[in-house]
Amino acid sequence: MKKKIAVIANGWYNRGLTDIMKGITAYTGQRGIDVFLFLTYSTFRESVEYNDGEFNIHRLPDYDDYDGVIFIPDSLSSPKEAERLRSEFVKNRIRAVSVGTPMEGLSYVSCNNYESMRIICEHLAKEHEIKRAAFIAGHRDNAESNERLNGCRDVFEKYGVSLEDKDVFYCNWEYEAVVKAAKKIGSDKRGLPDAIICANDVGAMAVCATLEDMGYSIPKDIKVTGYDNMYLTRAYSPSITTMSQPYEEMGYGSAEAIYEMAESGECVTKNSISKLIIGESCGCAHDGAAVSARKKLAQENFLTAENNIIFERTSIDIENALFRSKSYEELPSVLQEYFRSNHEYERDGFAIVLKHAYAQNIYSDDTDLKEMGYGKSMKVVVALSKNKAYGIDDFEVQKLIPHYKNSKGSHVYVISSLHSRNNIFGYVIMKDVMDHVEDRSLYAYMSRLGESFEKYRKIMRLDQVNTRLRELSVKDSLTGLYNRYGYDSVIKKRYENDLLRSEKDAVIFVDINRLKYINDTFGHLQGDMAIRTIGTVINECIPKEWVAIRYGGDEFLIFGALKEEPNVDYLCERLISTIEKRGEELRLPYKLSASCGHLITDPSGDLTLEQYVETADKYMYENKRRSYLEQQQ
Repeated sequence: MKKKIAVIANGWYNRGLTDIMKGITAYTGQRGIDVFLFLTYSTFRESVEYNDGEFNIHRLPDYDDYDGVIFIPDSLSSPKEAERLRSEFVKNRIRAVSVGTPMEGLSYVSCNNYESMRIICEHLAKEHEIKRAAFIAGHRDNAESNERLNGCRDVFEKYGVSLEDKDVFYCNWEYEAVVKAAKKIGSDKRGLPDAIICANDVGAMAVCATLEDMGYSIPKDIKVTGYDNMYLTRAYSPSITTMSQPYEEMGYGSAEAIYEMAESGECVTKNSISKLIIGESCGCAHDGAAVSARKKLAQENFLTAENNIIFERTSIDIENALFRSKSYEELPSVLQEYFRSNHEYERDGFAIVLKHAYAQNIYSDDTDLKEMGYGKSMKVVVALSKNKAYGIDDFEVQKLIPHYKNSKGSHVYVISSLHSRNNIFGYVIMKDVMDHVEDRSLYAYMSRLGESFEKYRKIMRLDQVNTRLRELSVKDSLTGLYNRYGYDSVIKKRYENDLLRSEKDAVIFVDINRLKYINDTFGHLQGDMAIRTIGTVINECIPKEWVAIRYGGDEFLIFGALKEEPNVDYLCERLISTIEKRGEELRLPYKLSASCGHLITDPSGDLTLEQYVETADKYMYENKRRSYLEQQQ
């Protein structure tokens, strides 16, 4: 059995995740171990419903199937979900390693955030002699953010730097919240602090941009520092003074820890210290790295702009392909045909796996789609393997990946939830696409795909409703046969088409005998029973391709093409005898019977359909009168 590691992380933990995965794959690649990355894109500002849809992917794998789990809890933006997973791992004795945050019962691999932040704050206090500072923090419950804040507080207390509680801003790692905090700092009546220390690089760049928009100059008016050493901070102007976390080392150590746990049976702890990266934002001279980084960024921005155009076109093409399917039954073949020749972004190893409830709920409510988990069986609507596209109607979820084999080498399978809010449709698999994770295009891709599948459901549901409305508009509610509107929209069109093909048609007029007597004597419910019973018998007796309508209260019209010219006399006799027999079977308190009249159209003649109907009606009354006279003798 091939060795496998599961990784649970958030794609918004962009640079950290990318480098951690580089470290993990450096370890697994040497040993032929496959990595399964269960990726979410949850945030604190998203709705609970959306985050539940993302977190559902954590319920997909059977963690016992893996050698262990590497877990980045603070990246999930949900302490509750992180604790749920931790409890599951401990309860089921899953070998799990927490990256960045110590969690009870799990191994722990981290950069020492406290000591690392002390390094950057000592630089500010000693080299730049700052006296007052502000701090842009993450979430109040985020362990990494709090460790960095504590390290900052302790250093500033040592050097007499003021950092008041009101100068600490908890921004939940969100850009908009940082901008709001920066504006508050920039308009404070006390004036600007000497420095703003940010718990991450995105916050530092947001602070710089906001303050410069307010007319301040960085670092002339105020110094700003970040944390993480994102590549973009080198190219930003001013380049950001930051701390470079040894993410690759941490990733390698986390994979290593899983197998150390397997040997020792004990939890493992590994710690590293970040490295100070000097930039322009604190007032220090740069070493030229910013110039080369900006040049490279300009090239990348050009390529990104072009790739975005291609990506947008790809998303539109996928949606158009999806909407070409006229029914859920057609969906697999339509998607397989599209992805067979269009999978530059998805690449080989791609698959879309849907819950069976997705199809069932196209025409009903969303209750089943809101259930967390995936069940035992799902439908693979499309899977790509070696440039071949296929599907599986009943796929065992425990297998997870349709085309997975114990192949040589090491691969990374990225698995994400396919959903719209908390309507969970299934999951998507991509193989060896860490570049999509790094440039965050996978977030846009999964969001568009989820929206497209939601739109498709709505279109299918609307189509079903419209079909039902059309049926109701042309169908008689009592018998289920066509009504007089159906006569105009269905039978007339068939007659006109048959005339063009010079085909003969049978026109049969049926009338219930003594319906007024039945209503007057036994009540209208019994009259309705008579009408409904005869409608049912007509449907049973006529050829499938023929149509019948309830022409009036007690009148029925039957119409059908005579391709092989069946014996219409016999059909009428069968109708009459079956109606009488059915009445006896139902033990009706009256004798149920009907009369028929019919004729065959002549395509070479000049009679209209209405004239044929009137003639069939006339023949029916002649037969009714004849039958009545025979009964009187």
